[in-house]
Amino acid sequence: KLAVKQKPLIKLNTAAGLLKGHNLYLTPLESIVKLTPSFQHIDDQAAEDAKLNEKVDSGVQEIKAVTRRFSSQTAKVETPEKKEMWTPCDYREPEHPYSAGQKRSIIGKGSTDGVKGAELSKTEYLLRLLPEEADVVYVAPPLPSTVTGFGELRKLPPPKQVETILRNAKVISYKEISQFLPSIPTEQVLTALQEHAYLVQGHWVVNSKVIYPEGSKSSLTGVPAEVMQRHRDFIMWAFFRHPTIKRENLMKIMKIPPEEVVEILQQVSVLKAYNGWTFKKEYDPEFDYNHQSIMISEKRKWDQLYDALHVSLHLKNHKQNELLRFRVELETSCSVNPLISEEKATEIITRLNLMESIDATSLADMTIVIQEHIREASCRRDDVITLMSQFVPYDQCSLLLHEMTEEMGLLVCGVIDKDGSTVPVICFKEPGCTSDKFRPTLLQLFSSNYKVSKAMMKEAIQKELDCSFTHKDYQTLTGNMCTNAGKATSWILKLNDIPDIVRL
Repeated sequence: KLAVKQKPLIKLNTAAGLLKGHNLYLTPLESIVKLTPSFQHIDDQAAEDAKLNEKVDSGVQEIKAVTRRFSSQTAKVETPEKKEMWTPCDYREPEHPYSAGQKRSIIGKGSTDGVKGAELSKTEYLLRLLPEEADVVYVAPPLPSTVTGFGELRKLPPPKQVETILRNAKVISYKEISQFLPSIPTEQVLTALQEHAYLVQGHWVVNSKVIYPEGSKSSLTGVPAEVMQRHRDFIMWAFFRHPTIKRENLMKIMKIPPEEVVEILQQVSVLKAYNGWTFKKEYDPEFDYNHQSIMISEKRKWDQLYDALHVSLHLKNHKQNELLRFRVELETSCSVNPLISEEKATEIITRLNLMESIDATSLADMTIVIQEHIREASCRRDDVITLMSQFVPYDQCSLLLHEMTEEMGLLVCGVIDKDGSTVPVICFKEPGCTSDKFRPTLLQLFSSNYKVSKAMMKEAIQKELDCSFTHKDYQTLTGNMCTNAGKATSWILKLNDIPDIVRL
């Protein structure tokens, strides 16, 4: 037996579906019925047998004779037969003349040419009743005018193929577009990408001129193409600088309708709660590493584009905006003298054979950027290497940092992290503070301890330097190099974070 359990549906938007060919058949469900095997009848029968056995075991019952009388079954059958009216019939063989006449009487009079149904064979008659399923040819609907099929795409010139894919994809990696266009040489693909797209976070984003051609207007609000190009370029520059931006910071600069800003953001990013708009794809260093010259060229293109946007969007009035903070700091830091002179930079570049990767001016400017991020605190060595890879090939960064350590006045040592492992960090020996002479001793303490107390500092300084350590020195040293560990006199080393990608 099957036990039935019925469960009513709380929501009425449930349906059962069947996919047959290209058609989907849906049937609404009002309830769900569950059938499960049940052996209750066996248990009941077993219980009855047990009770019967108990009665039998309790005592022998007296056997009594039983007499049963049965009514006549023949009378019950004969009575309906007598009441039923019977029609007498004569049987004749199919070949008998009378039979042939009866067959002709049920067929229409006249010629049989128009009565094709009477002349069908058994096979034909069955086919009429159950016709064979005809092969249905499904014709795909025509593509919209804005979408190009692969068949049509192959007929276009190589640069136009790249432009078409960029227009439809909006954001695509070099690896993905190479898979779409395997027959086009790499040089032609790279040339077309630089012409019709921007390099953002290691991926290619379609150029604003492709989205908004000259002389056109936005289909959403009718804003002229020239205005849309400038504002979209600024949004792309913001994503080039950092993978996450907040719309509230954008709207302080944007002069186009909010719905236009949202549409641009939706093309290249996704909205994450409490975080803002995040670029669709994570940063991919592979392209930057394999195509250093293109990466440097794209950075110069972004610098030129920012200079133009600085004038057209009046960015000088938004220096406090979070989106422009790093750029303003960089412009301010340009007044600071580089830590390495151009003559020394030229000597290092020549010695390391980096003439094709970086020039002396860029190397000197790189020292300013490093100084701005380390300041009076410390940075992980790996983060500094990542920062330097924005200027020179990654595989040359370690050797270059080693060459510049003494020239820049850097101090490199290993400290203990929270997990107990050793992490190499970098800081300046003398950033210009009154507590500079205590910095090496403090780093020596952190090389063997994750947390350091005031008493440990005082004891080590007196032992190593044999000098006084005033309360003012203590406050200055811990304020620049340490972070409070939860207790008043317990400290951990302060490590400044450097963004994965620093856009200049």
